[in-house]
Amino acid sequence: MTRVTEMTDTAPRPAASEGSTAPALPQTPVSEGALRLEAITKRFGDVTAVDSVDVSLEPGEFLTLLGPSGSGKTTTLLLIAGFERPTAGEIYLDARRITETPAHQRDMGMVFQNYALFPHMTVFDNIAFPLRMRGASRAELRTRTAESLALVRLEGYEARYPRELSGGQQQRIALARASVYRPPLMLMDEPLSALDRKLRGEMQVEIRRLHRDLGTSMISVTHDQEEALALSDRIVLMNEGQIEQVGSAREIYERPQTLFAARFLGESNVLSGELMQPGSDGTAEVLLSTGQRMRGRINWSASKGDPVVVMTRPERGSVAAVASNPDPASNLIEFKLDEAVYLGDRLRCHGTFASGDAGVLLLDVREAQDLLGTGRGWVSWPVDDTVVLPTVNGREVSA
Repeated sequence: MTRVTEMTDTAPRPAASEGSTAPALPQTPVSEGALRLEAITKRFGDVTAVDSVDVSLEPGEFLTLLGPSGSGKTTTLLLIAGFERPTAGEIYLDARRITETPAHQRDMGMVFQNYALFPHMTVFDNIAFPLRMRGASRAELRTRTAESLALVRLEGYEARYPRELSGGQQQRIALARASVYRPPLMLMDEPLSALDRKLRGEMQVEIRRLHRDLGTSMISVTHDQEEALALSDRIVLMNEGQIEQVGSAREIYERPQTLFAARFLGESNVLSGELMQPGSDGTAEVLLSTGQRMRGRINWSASKGDPVVVMTRPERGSVAAVASNPDPASNLIEFKLDEAVYLGDRLRCHGTFASGDAGVLLLDVREAQDLLGTGRGWVSWPVDDTVVLPTVNGREVSA
């Protein structure tokens, strides 16, 4: 509980008396909420949890640290919060160096995975607690708490206790408490993981609205791709303590720079081959094991003969009427269907490409009829929706 108090209620001061005329808290953050991490490293004994990470956050931006368990995303958040000290590197909030600043002096709001509400306090007292620690007046407590309850649409819940609230309501109270004193930066650690799928969708909308209404900088940690795609202005994709790629959800999904990025964010079809000819138009030609050639977008320095993979998304494919490919702007390959799963308006078709690589296609139900009838067919996808990525002895590397 100590850590919860430190982060949720920063800069503790003696509470004001009922008649106190303590200065009103600012209506907007005194800081702009710009954050910068420079070559941040964190080691635990022989284990390097975060390895020379550089991250920047613009004022008012929503940034998500995304990655699997053990990728270093939560440790990075704890370093930002001040719960952990970096082994090397620097952290800046606006122009202020905060690398060694204690957590309770960083003036950041925190929303925890398990809500961390005080069970013996009412909703009003939970939300007002950070204000009391800052010496706010009685009038300020009432005004700010009412504003925060309205912001999360829970007016009238002041007298209830956490045990009387649903999971979604408790998470809203946690958001209200973290934002009640208008911190320049809010941190969220897997904020929706304890909710069911329907509630997660609803809370994604609420967090987006809260971010828009407050204009506060936010950093969230999650392993959930859908959550990252729905909430983020930018995503920092992490793997084994390092950054794989930084960009908008669309950039990472449509133009992944590594096979890890392609496979972690969404589904992908990956066909192995050899680079034949890097083009001057931002594309390259790849020779598959079958002798067939394909083209895709490329944004890294490559040489003829390099081992590469061709990657495309399942929903970008379509059934081709003929086995020839008269359109130079598309790729074509034969596909053998193993299993089809009905999804209502679409079919998820699992099978094998002529190259021997396993694949999956998301096809319109009507479009897939010929494929279902024969068990095999030709599929195509645009060159612009195809990405050429590097490998070194079969190992995934950054472009």
